[in-house]
Amino acid sequence: METGYIEYMVRRLPQPMDALKKLGIALVGIAIMAAGIIWAGILSILIIGGVLVGVFWLYKQFEIEYEYIYTDGQLDVDKIIARERRKSVLTIDVTEFEVFAPVKPEYFGAFEKQEFQRRIDASTSPLSKERWFAVYQGEGGKTLLIFEPNQTIIQAIRRQIPSRVQGMR
Repeated sequence: METGYIEYMVRRLPQPMDALKKLGIALVGIAIMAAGIIWAGILSILIIGGVLVGVFWLYKQFEIEYEYIYTDGQLDVDKIIARERRKSVLTIDVTEFEVFAPVKPEYFGAFEKQEFQRRIDASTSPLSKERWFAVYQGEGGKTLLIFEPNQTIIQAIRRQIPSRVQGMR
């Protein structure tokens, strides 16, 4: 058993739907401010201030980072929202991985169409070329994890489960 601690963080890139969600937030904010100006009179100043704070807070929720922590054969994936809140996505012993490989057609193709009880995408973008996937039997059933580990984490996982790592020379 190796002892070590490896930490790596990636920032999620803006997704196509994020722009539409932000537009919706802005339009609702404008509508609330307009209604406040029309019907609330002097209180409209408070309404406008509240809406601006609310819109700013909601926009910050789109700033998402994922942190991967590998410690002694255990992988923790945390989601960090707006650099303020941390939420644990999963903690797993890598020896539970059935397969660990890059997200490339020759490795991922067989798993892409499979039914999984849980799919976790903790990567920067679906278009990233650096994504890796792991399949394991989780608490709720078969789980697919997609993430972007650095080479140090990949090598550490490879040392733990060399026969289940694909796509490495």
